[in-house]
Amino acid sequence: MNKRFFMSALAMALGAGLAGCGHLQSNIHPTLPLTYGSALVQQQLSDVGVRPVFMSYWNAYQRRDWSARFHLEQFGVTPPEGEFYVRYHGLAWELVTFDLVEVSGPDDKGRWQTVVRSKFRNPSEPDQTKERFVVDKWLLSDGEWRHLNQDPMLNGMRPVD
Repeated sequence: MNKRFFMSALAMALGAGLAGCGHLQSNIHPTLPLTYGSALVQQQLSDVGVRPVFMSYWNAYQRRDWSARFHLEQFGVTPPEGEFYVRYHGLAWELVTFDLVEVSGPDDKGRWQTVVRSKFRNPSEPDQTKERFVVDKWLLSDGEWRHLNQDPMLNGMRPVD
C-alpha cells in the first residue's frame, strides 16, 4: 500500500513538474508572430498547401530549433552536415515581427514564393534591430513541401537558381 501511494505521489509530482516546464518553455520560445498582409494572402498560403511546412519552418526559427529547420530544407547540392547547419545559425537574430505580404507561383520550375516583411533583433544587443523582406521559395517534392535553401554558404558556394 505504501509503495502504491509513493508511486502515485511520484507520478503526480513528475506530471506537475513537467507541466510546469511546458509552461515555462512556451514563454521562452513563443510561437511565430505571424500576421497577414491581406485575407487573400492567408487564403493563398492554405490553398497552395504550403502553410503547414511554412509554419513549421518559421516556428523552428522562432524557437531557434535549427535541427528541426534543417530537416525542412532542400539544398542545391550535397547538403551540409546537420551539426554545421545548427552552428551556422547559432547567432541568428531573433524574429520580432513577421508579416506575410505575398504568395506567388508556380514558376517555370514548379516553385512557389513567399515574401515576408520582418523585423529582427540582435540577441547580443537587444536595442539593435533591422527590418527586411525575406523572399523564400518552396517546392513540392515527392509529395512533401521543402524550403529551397538559397544560402551560398550552405550550398557549396554556388548560387541557387
